[in-house]
Amino acid sequence: MNKTWVHFISVILLCGTLIVCTSIYVKYEKKSSPALADASENSISQNVLNLNEAADYLRISSEDLKSIIQQDEEKRTSRGSTHIYDLIPYVDLHGNLIFYRSTLDKWIESHTLNK
Repeated sequence: MNKTWVHFISVILLCGTLIVCTSIYVKYEKKSSPALADASENSISQNVLNLNEAADYLRISSEDLKSIIQQDEEKRTSRGSTHIYDLIPYVDLHGNLIFYRSTLDKWIESHTLNK
């Protein structure tokens, strides 16, 4: 055999081996960690919180969170526009309050006394 064919066959075998090993590895990871199989769905659902989940995340009661929202609404109507994280960030979807974990983190950070 000529050297060119030996190199060509070696490259083909190496590529085939990499493909097979990657396939085996991915199947193993999905079986050993089901969370990785649904990672994108879980990351979205873990970042989006309802009122009770947001209260739990902030380690306060749902009533306290509602009180904060009510106070913020009063500030909003009396002062008009404010700094983005002066008021607790949420979205009202047909009466359902939706919070994003990342914006709650920023809100907490902006209200931290010892920055």
